[in-house]
Amino acid sequence: MKNTNTTDPKFNPDYNIKTEVELLYDQPKFGKNEYGTYYLYKLKIDDVTHSFFANQDTHSTLCKYRSGDRVVIQKVYDNENKETKFILIENRKYSKEGQSKMEAETFQHLDTKANFKQESETVKDLSTKAMLDALEDSLYIEEQLGRKINVEQIAISLFNYRDKDV
Repeated sequence: MKNTNTTDPKFNPDYNIKTEVELLYDQPKFGKNEYGTYYLYKLKIDDVTHSFFANQDTHSTLCKYRSGDRVVIQKVYDNENKETKFILIENRKYSKEGQSKMEAETFQHLDTKANFKQESETVKDLSTKAMLDALEDSLYIEEQLGRKINVEQIAISLFNYRDKDV
């Protein structure tokens, strides 16, 4: 059985460096400390297992992925809030089972938008990313329900709800 303690090296890339990672578990371990709730993910980078302590914002994005999925993440500094953030640069799932047609089209569209200003990450880009995440989540909800819903209204509601927490 794989050792799940936190002796693995901590995932801590340099700022503005894109790193492709593979998630090793379906769900993170979580707990609370003096900084609030944390989510411990195990990631594989170049065949080395790393520990990654995600905050709520990062977890809300990563929790959509499962063991074996590969995502590209980037560490950025948010000057407005004076904090470090980890964001998904490419919202593509490299799933072992493959992708549905709708999922592939959705992620392809989001990749195009996310790649538009990849090299100059700004607070504006973070807002755009939050809007795209809300739209992606509303499409996911529609797919899970198996019926048509007002995707735009759900996306707006999700964005407004998340914006209050920031």
